[in-house]
Parts: sequence; structure tokens; C-alpha cells
Amino acid sequence: MGAGLNLGNTLDATGLRKHFPQADELEYETWWGNPRVDRESFSMIAEAGFGVVRIPVTWQDHMDREGKISERWMSRVQEVVDLALSEDLNVILNVHHEEWLDLRIGCQEEIMQKFEIVWRQIAEQFQSYNERLLFESMNEPRLRG
Repeated sequence: MGAGLNLGNTLDATGLRKHFPQADELEYETWWGNPRVDRESFSMIAEAGFGVVRIPVTWQDHMDREGKISERWMSRVQEVVDLALSEDLNVILNVHHEEWLDLRIGCQEEIMQKFEIVWRQIAEQFQSYNERLLFESMNEPRLRG
């Protein structure tokens, strides 16, 4: 796959609605100061010699109480993945900054249920993709406090 680049602080931004409750969910992409991702973003990455791009995604701010991911957010994630793939980049898609995924003593069953719900939706959305799309099941698991 070659050298890779992390597309951080875009689809993994969190906390927007804590500060701006009426914000549109697609504003998360630029909330931490990065521009909206477009084809040119991936074209420049490919032209610089990278063969893979990691696209970290935070899903928690885009899920309802049952864990259903917003269709708008899922569609935007898919659009970004498709843009990267169209530039002949390999893609690593993950879950990132998920507070619900933090290791909490006594909550293993609850965490695993949500983990399965989230990854089932991601798997269904991308089931027709080939081996150029890879998945990272979690990032930075930790025990807070």
C-alpha cells in the first residue's frame, strides 16, 4: 500500500452541538478548523506519493439512542471514502474518539452491544467494496478516570 496519511480532524471532530445545539451535523467536518474534504484533497495526497489514507470517523455525535447512525452522516462518510478511492488510494476507515467505547469496569456487555450495532451499519454500508477499503475496529481504547 505504501506510505499513508491520516485525514484527521475532519470526520472525527466532536462536541459541536455542545456549543452550538442547532448546528447542522455536516458542520462537524469543519468544526476543528479543517476545510471540507473534496476530490482535490485526495488528488494532492496521491500526487505527493501516498498510497493509503486513513479516514478517522467519530460516529457518536451522529447516532440516536438506539445506536442508529444518521443517514446524512453515513452518506457523507461514504462520499469521502469514494473520493479517496477514485484517486486510487487505499482507505482505512475506523471509529475514533468514541467515548462510549472507553473501557469502563462493569460495562463490557453494553459496550460490546453498541460496538456490534455501529460496525454492523458500517459493514452494511460498505459491503460491496473491495479490499482497497480496510477497517480499523477501534482507536485509542482507554480506561478514563
